[in-house]
Amino acid sequence: MKSIILLSTKAAMYLTEIPIIFLMWAAIYFNSGAEGLLKLYPLIIACGAIIIFIFIYLLRAVVIGYEEVRSFGPFSSKDRAVISKGKILSLTLKRRRKIKVELFGYDDAPMLDWAKDQGARYANLYRDVAVGGMSAVRRVLSFFGFDKEQICSIIESEEQVVKIHGIIAKKSVSNGEAVYSLEFTETL
Repeated sequence: MKSIILLSTKAAMYLTEIPIIFLMWAAIYFNSGAEGLLKLYPLIIACGAIIIFIFIYLLRAVVIGYEEVRSFGPFSSKDRAVISKGKILSLTLKRRRKIKVELFGYDDAPMLDWAKDQGARYANLYRDVAVGGMSAVRRVLSFFGFDKEQICSIIESEEQVVKIHGIIAKKSVSNGEAVYSLEFTETL
């Protein structure tokens, strides 16, 4: 299954590992001069475990495919939603190079007893935040089959609608934020 990955953690967050790496290096360097039965091996092992834990904890991403959009990572929300006919994938460019990824559509089976009588409702089925700017939006549009000219026309204009086979791409601006919507008229 082809998909595109948008990371949810800024690269600068991994700089938090530098003090622990420095402590581990110092423990390895001074280990030969240490006295005692275990020397500095417990500190070296603890630093290694902390470095691995921080890396795994910060590893989060949004995976967008033809069939679904989902959150990836051991400590992520593990949320997912199916992309099908009538649903809208929305990418909102926020400040500080953040993208709010949302999927809107009709939810067929309400989970609450009081909502079952009212039937399906138009709802936000998926929401997560990824890191990226215009380049990430270009990658997503390119992934869904838009060519470079269409992508440029969508991005450069204020209000633009571009249609290709099964997808309608729209750009709008609300509250000073650019919102790129992909409406699926067919299940891909």
